[in-house]
Amino acid sequence: MLAEAPAIKTQVDEKPRHPRGEGEAIDTPRAFLGENATYYDEKWRWMDWRGARTSWNAAAAGAFGFWLAYRRMYGLASIQLGWLAVLVLMYAVGFPWFVPLVLHALVAWQFGRFANWIYYQHFIHTAQKVYKRYTGPDERERQLRAAGGINTTAPAVLAALSLAIVVGGYVLFGDGGLFNLSGTVPEATEAVERAIEG
Repeated sequence: MLAEAPAIKTQVDEKPRHPRGEGEAIDTPRAFLGENATYYDEKWRWMDWRGARTSWNAAAAGAFGFWLAYRRMYGLASIQLGWLAVLVLMYAVGFPWFVPLVLHALVAWQFGRFANWIYYQHFIHTAQKVYKRYTGPDERERQLRAAGGINTTAPAVLAALSLAIVVGGYVLFGDGGLFNLSGTVPEATEAVERAIEG
């Protein structure tokens, strides 16, 4: 049975701590995490012990929003759509192809550094809500399992939406598109250079 987790109840005003109560028959993180529970449990404990917010997660860095969707952080996963729209628009206005690519690589690298902490905060927030709303240990465990774990369909949905943004960006802003922005950045750069010279 899942017992009370005192650390969760004091989480609001204190530095985040690993919300595992001593002597629990079923621990809160494992109920929430499901697949790869050991990996995240160890990463979170290591981060908590060191007071760190960074811990490398290669899967998160490589998959970015897809990893967020897979881990059921849908609101954060939707940020990928906005970021992708920015990258497509940058390319459409005439930035060299490598500029959006390098920017995305830098953002993905930073995300890979902070992904475990982001997931930890998501867990803390979810566990607090469950412990406030439900009193029975069995119901708490059920709710944690339902809110955590993975969703294998969500990354596919995000991929379809991402593809729609890329295709839509090309149709709207690409060469021959409805709003051809191609060359906007080079033209603006040349105008600034002429203004400086003249």
